[in-house]
Amino acid sequence: GKVFVLSQDQLGCRFLQRQLEEGTQSSVNVIFQEVIEHIVLLMTDPFGNYLCQKLLDYCSEEQRAAIVERVAPHLVNISLNIHGTRAAQKLVERLAAEFNPTEPEIQAVVAALDGGVIRLIQDLNGNHVVQRCLQKLEPEHNQFIYEAVAENCVQVASHRHGCCVFQRCVDFASARQKHQVVMQVVSQTVELVQDAFGNYVVQYVLEQVPSYRPNIVGIIAMSIIELSRQKFSSNVVEKCLQLASP
Repeated sequence: GKVFVLSQDQLGCRFLQRQLEEGTQSSVNVIFQEVIEHIVLLMTDPFGNYLCQKLLDYCSEEQRAAIVERVAPHLVNISLNIHGTRAAQKLVERLAAEFNPTEPEIQAVVAALDGGVIRLIQDLNGNHVVQRCLQKLEPEHNQFIYEAVAENCVQVASHRHGCCVFQRCVDFASARQKHQVVMQVVSQTVELVQDAFGNYVVQYVLEQVPSYRPNIVGIIAMSIIELSRQKFSSNVVEKCLQLASP
């Protein structure tokens, strides 16, 4: 009955992590039984979050499903927390195809994150959870991210953390998803190139998605004098000229 208390203490937490690494499945079961009741609280604990991460590495598929069920309703708040973000990222990692997640597990996580995706993207801690989804989940399961980003293109691309997430959206997209978000960049090019962060998104699309290059270059060419004089957009004009030269 001491696991919960130990898990919130630095030495106790390290001891429990060693039990998971070196122990038998019965050690895992004992720790799981005592942790599952408090898993939401422990995921945001300065020490407990490390135990939760380690438990996700060593627990059975059935135990992982129970963790998902317990955690999912609180996943946005956990992801926004400085300690919780690490545990949330680990949870998403363990739902990658190689770990045989069930459809209900993935849908529970997707449904939980869907309601707060823009808030997460713009958060110092939360944006890393969205990026982990893009890296680890299948494109069809990440469609909720592409919907939100396409619908809030300028808000996301012109944000300190959002511009990084936008670039990862381009990296991990299916062809259809890439078209969905890149066409929004094309339609908002003039606004984005004049923004401190948005200009990086336009430059990234120019570099990484050459098939849409003529669309963006054409739009910039129409206002090239004005955009060449502006601090951020002049970088994009320069990028267009670099890419256009043989």
